Amino acid sequence: PVAKIRPEASRAPIFVAGRYCKENRSLSQTEWAILSEEGETPTSSVEEAIREHLIALFEADRCVFHGGGREDRDVRMLGTGRPFIMEVVNPRRSDVSQAELEVVTHSIGEDSNGVVLQRMHVVPQQAFEDLQAAEGSKTKHYRCVVWSSARITEEAVAKLNAVKNLLVKQKTPVRVLGRRAPMTRPKLIYAMNVPEVLNEHYFILDIHAEAGTYIKEFVHSDFGRTDPSVASLLGREADILQLDVTEVDCASEFF
Repeated sequence: PVAKIRPEASRAPIFVAGRYCKENRSLSQTEWAILSEEGETPTSSVEEAIREHLIALFEADRCVFHGGGREDRDVRMLGTGRPFIMEVVNPRRSDVSQAELEVVTHSIGEDSNGVVLQRMHVVPQQAFEDLQAAEGSKTKHYRCVVWSSARITEEAVAKLNAVKNLLVKQKTPVRVLGRRAPMTRPKLIYAMNVPEVLNEHYFILDIHAEAGTYIKEFVHSDFGRTDPSVASLLGREADILQLDVTEVDCASEFF
C-alpha cells in the first residue's frame, strides 16, 4: 500500500481579554441547551454574543470562552464587569488592530440582548494564567433584594451591618447537587450593609464575599445547609428575590 501524507498547519491561539456586563436576567454566561419533549432548545448567552464576532474578525476556526467565575442565568453582572478571555483558535488573521476590536466591542453592545463589553484587547498567554490563578483569591460584591418573614427593625439592620469577616460553612447546595460533588466549603463574608429598607418585610442588602460563595444559599440557608446565614443571623425565615453582582475584583493588569 502507498502511504498518503496530508500536511496541515495551524497558528497558535490568540487571546483576547476584556470584561463583560450582563444586564439581562434571562441570559446565561455560556452556551447551553434546555431539554424538552421537542428536543434541545438552545439559549442565548454572553459567550455566543462575543464568539461569532471574533471568529469573523480573526477568520478563526472557533473561539473558546474562559470566564473569571460565573453568575447564574437570572443574575445580572453590573459595575465594571466580569473579566474574561476569548481563546481564538487557529486565527488566519494575526494583524487585527485595536481599532478593529473597538468597532467589534461597540457592535456587540448594539447587537446583543443585554451584553455590554468593556474594552477588548489582545493579551499574552500570561493573562490566561492570571485569570486562572485569580479564581482562588478574588473577591466579589453583590446587591440583593431580601424578604424577611418578620418585620425589619433597626436592631436587625444593625446586626447585619456589624458583620465582618464571618466564616460560613456551605454544603453543596441542593440545586446543584446533580452536577457538583457533595462537600462542605468554608467561605468568608467580609462585610454586609443594608443601604435601604424598602418596607417592613423587604430590604436591599450589599454583600462583600469570597469568590465561590453561594450567595442565594447564604441568604435563605438552603434548609440549614449553609451556616450561618442571613436567616439564622436574624432568627427568622429569609429569601432572596433578586441578585446582582456589582463588582469582581481581579488584580491582574490585563483586566
